[in-house]
Amino acid sequence: MKRKVFAVKCEILYAKMEDSIRREMLAIFKLNGYQLKPDAQKCLIEYMSTFDMADDRKNFINSVITVIQKIPMESCFLDEESVLKSIKHLEKTIPKKSELFIIIPANVVPKFSYDMDKKKFHLLPCTASKSAMLSTGAEKEALYRNRFLLIYQRLLNHELFTVDEPSVFNAKKYQIRTVESLCGFQGSLKSTVIVGMMSQLKHHTFHLEDLTGDIEMNLTETNFQPGLYVENMIVMVEGFVSDSILHATTIGFPPIESAERSLNHLDNMDLFGGQKEIKELNLNELSQLEETFDAMFIFLSDIFLDSPKVRKALNCLFDGFSENDPSQLLFFVFSGEFLSEYYGIQQASILQDGFKALGDIVVNYPNLVKRAQFIFIPSSADAVFTDTIPRQPLLPSVVAPFKSKVRNCTLATNPCRIRYLSHRIVVFREDIVSRICRNSFYMPNEMENIPEYFAKTILAQSHLSPLPLHISPVYWNLDHSLYLYPLPDLVVCCDKYRPFTQTVQGCVVTNPGSFSRDNFVFQVYMPSIQIVESSGVFPCVAMKIDHSHHFISIKQMKQNEIPGNYLEVTDARAEGSSKHDETYHHHDPKSALERCGGKAVPLLERPTLSLGVFQFLQLSLAYCRPVTIEFEFPSEFIPLQFLRQTNFHITKIEIFLGRRYDKLHSYLILQSVSSVLLLVIDEKLGTGSSICVLCNSLAIVSLKFFFDISSGG
Repeated sequence: MKRKVFAVKCEILYAKMEDSIRREMLAIFKLNGYQLKPDAQKCLIEYMSTFDMADDRKNFINSVITVIQKIPMESCFLDEESVLKSIKHLEKTIPKKSELFIIIPANVVPKFSYDMDKKKFHLLPCTASKSAMLSTGAEKEALYRNRFLLIYQRLLNHELFTVDEPSVFNAKKYQIRTVESLCGFQGSLKSTVIVGMMSQLKHHTFHLEDLTGDIEMNLTETNFQPGLYVENMIVMVEGFVSDSILHATTIGFPPIESAERSLNHLDNMDLFGGQKEIKELNLNELSQLEETFDAMFIFLSDIFLDSPKVRKALNCLFDGFSENDPSQLLFFVFSGEFLSEYYGIQQASILQDGFKALGDIVVNYPNLVKRAQFIFIPSSADAVFTDTIPRQPLLPSVVAPFKSKVRNCTLATNPCRIRYLSHRIVVFREDIVSRICRNSFYMPNEMENIPEYFAKTILAQSHLSPLPLHISPVYWNLDHSLYLYPLPDLVVCCDKYRPFTQTVQGCVVTNPGSFSRDNFVFQVYMPSIQIVESSGVFPCVAMKIDHSHHFISIKQMKQNEIPGNYLEVTDARAEGSSKHDETYHHHDPKSALERCGGKAVPLLERPTLSLGVFQFLQLSLAYCRPVTIEFEFPSEFIPLQFLRQTNFHITKIEIFLGRRYDKLHSYLILQSVSSVLLLVIDEKLGTGSSICVLCNSLAIVSLKFFFDISSGG
């Protein structure tokens, strides 16, 4: 009897839903001047019933109408045949998920040069074979020439610079002069800049070089603009000439040009690569596809596959992301180092075992095996035989154990480029921040601003590694694969330096940090909203319960205290103990908590506190009196989401911070009280509501929640 009643209720619910979809569909078609026959209505409802969201159904109807409007129709009354014809045409235009992105190796990146006479770029033939790494002396000369011209043409397109003498009409412009024009010149260079490459042609003596010659420089009284200055970088110099020596008063980097401005000068020329492989759609169609196919890029660096702790953290990571929306595209971009130390002749075999262990972890999550893409980028410490960049991919034989279990696997070069619809992403694994800082002849005193200076430096140089070739060796014929022109949407510099994210002229420069060395930190990029979130995996959690004060404390444990996902439960009154706290360690959080009081103790459903961006910790409390919950985090990155809190009213939240708060969810109202931030929940939330705290680059010392369930029953 109960089953029949349930079946009847389901039929009624389905009929109501179908009627709602029909009314919505007919209204949109009528608004566009069309009427649907019964067979056409039934056909469309079958298709639309697969969409859960009303916005998805509306977008589908509008897409069908757009196709119908392009087909000659004899009548405004549409039958099943005309509707099916438009749906089939629509299915052909929608790309498959595999067609939404392409990974571009370094050796197939478009090669180009700038013609000074014609003032335009020319594409050059690019050899994708291994012989492209074998270069001649002429190609080394072309390397420096092309780097200089790439930046010089940016200045020619800038409104502040001109190659002519400043006149009354363009008095605010600066004249760009060549080194050759300074021969025999004496005096100050007013409203003039010299553009050239700084090099040490003599020991401890800098010269400024351009395509016409070089001149000695005096830097004793030079004012450097913010940035990291290394030999062989291209700079702008102001000063005066005396005795054939350029006395520099000010040195700075060329202004950074936005991608939009650069693309306007290229006449639809593809300098990034992959444009032909991605379906040729206009910007509106691309933006619509980006909303339809939601994607998430997860960047990790330094994944020590020979470390049990790292493998356990990866298991937590995959566990968290496996619970995301099944329709969401996931890209796991793993960059080396893949081993914690060098094993000599056993390096390849141990690395192979590491990838086999990684495959064993991933196959436990069939959802990820089907829909996730895994991209591996080598470092100099991995089995790639050379330290020269760009580096070749990992050997297929090394990754074969992983690829046999996970099909969606790509071995990429270092660096590599990823084009996802309209988004252009560059990934580079190199300790480039420390290299530039170590070799800088001038560094600002503000060490905390190094990420900002680094981002501006590489974007101003339009190059991933603007260092001398003896410091950062580059294949001369493949130097163009390191260009950052036009500016991509995202530059991921995987470095051992602390994680950071900087945005300059619409280009995001980010460093995910070292996953294995720095508390399992990583970063997530969401193309649909163009945001980079810093995150981390915290596999060890402790929970402390004190019934006498109705107080709960949940904190991340130190790595050496208790291995694995253990819970530490302390209760002053548990099992007859009244003199001192008694502590239990147990694998299963539920049974461990029940040993300390049964039903009157909170139930922690997930022992892992934070599993990356937008992962959650759900608490179900059985208390009938006010309770305080405190979270303590030693980590710097706490993306934390609380789902539905049942049967209690949240009165306030206190967060103790280690530094200024960056972002706050719109559900919360922020009030600053010295070092304590008091968050007052909006009145709309109340009992049984959901709250969400998203923290980006936030140093939380502790987080307290105060609950009063007397109003909630």
